Amino acid sequence: MSKQLKQLFLNLLWLGGLAGLAVVVILLLSNTRPPQTAQAPEPTPVPLSTATPPAARFDSPIATPTTIVEVTEIPTATVEPVDTPTATAEPTSELTPSLVPTDILPTLTPVPGAAGAILYLQYDSEQKLLHRLPVDDSSEPVAAPIPVEASAGLANAANSAIGAIYPSPNRKFAALVSGVETGHQVVLYDFTTGQILPLLREHSATLGYVGFFLGWSADSQSVLYRADVGQPGVWLVDVVQGSYRFLSELEAEGGALSPDGKQAILATHLLSGLEDRGEVWMVDIATGEHQLLFSGDGPHFGVTWSPDGNHVAYVGDCSKEQTVTVQRPDGKEFRTSYGLCVMNPDGTDRRLLTVNFTVGYGFYPIWSPNSRLLAFGVLDGPRAAIKENEVPNWDKIAFSGANIHLIDIVTGEERHLVPDSKEGNIDPAWSPDGEKIIFASNRSGSEEIWAIKVDGTELRQLTSDGKLHRFPVWGTQ
Repeated sequence: MSKQLKQLFLNLLWLGGLAGLAVVVILLLSNTRPPQTAQAPEPTPVPLSTATPPAARFDSPIATPTTIVEVTEIPTATVEPVDTPTATAEPTSELTPSLVPTDILPTLTPVPGAAGAILYLQYDSEQKLLHRLPVDDSSEPVAAPIPVEASAGLANAANSAIGAIYPSPNRKFAALVSGVETGHQVVLYDFTTGQILPLLREHSATLGYVGFFLGWSADSQSVLYRADVGQPGVWLVDVVQGSYRFLSELEAEGGALSPDGKQAILATHLLSGLEDRGEVWMVDIATGEHQLLFSGDGPHFGVTWSPDGNHVAYVGDCSKEQTVTVQRPDGKEFRTSYGLCVMNPDGTDRRLLTVNFTVGYGFYPIWSPNSRLLAFGVLDGPRAAIKENEVPNWDKIAFSGANIHLIDIVTGEERHLVPDSKEGNIDPAWSPDGEKIIFASNRSGSEEIWAIKVDGTELRQLTSDGKLHRFPVWGTQ
């Protein structure tokens, strides 16, 4: 310590000023602070090697978002202490996220008798909060729902609301899509630690905070992500290593990665003047090569690859050779080839499965684990009327007239998930074994979480607190 600092310290002690002591502490810390290390340079984006789609729509400058929701990592509430010791993870070949050093992440205390947990969003008059419901092998609750306190800042931030939850294939993570004033933000929930981590913590300068979740890789290591600011386009973000790479300039409305991770299918919507059409592209992950599979009328989205890799489902124009008659609300009929379709991964053998499909964010077709069935949302009845001068509650309106259907892609058989055909069912999610589906329903008078076997038997209510619940998904214990 310098002679001047020592003299200053003695003088301030003589004065007895607490503020002076604070100044000395700051000076001492400034003299002992280690030098700052330079950050590693960002990885160079991988260029497209061959036929690159038109990039004219990216020529205009991209505005920087004015509203950014910052995710605060708040330690989550833990389960009440139990007599059983905290489980020690067995050796595994699966990687764990490195966005935050693993030695500072707490591990949630296992709940006795729980084989997994159902994650969902709960609404009440004051806040929207994620909850996890411990369940056994038969999906029966074994403990009271546990609030995920770390989600409070995300769900309640200004102009922000969780709009969908997408579990990773290994059920260890969930992508939370939050709507903000300027678009969507994506964060990750870790079922093991209970933490919520920003997907793009270290790459916001390149990819921006505002973007669009397209899908998980089969190994749960990567996310297909469309950046809307920064450097727009489709990126592959590695949630384990924290790295990322550029795939395409396409402004994709839908996308999916092949189970082997070698290809991606991207769907677009081109709207300009009188032109309103969609395109579906195949992208080679290794080379960046683009191949246009087909184009059709209207937007194309909701792309999802079957777990066995043999089929791709999407919403869009299927084939002009396959049309069905649809009746408008006014009674007039028309022919259309637009609806829920399935095709081979190379774009051949496109088949129109059904025109009974509800479009909207979070209402996309979901494959069964055996790749035979698709679960999806439909409108079996009219939406609730919005009264004049009334602020609509869109979360409640989403239930009105809504229902869940299942369709067999081999036989084409379409049926209600719940045999009674009663409306008010949304947000289906498959169990890991494919035998059950959980969903949100207002059939009891309030919007609760329910479960049912795929054959339509053993319908039961899982929550009963009278509050509004959305987006249930299965996760690990």
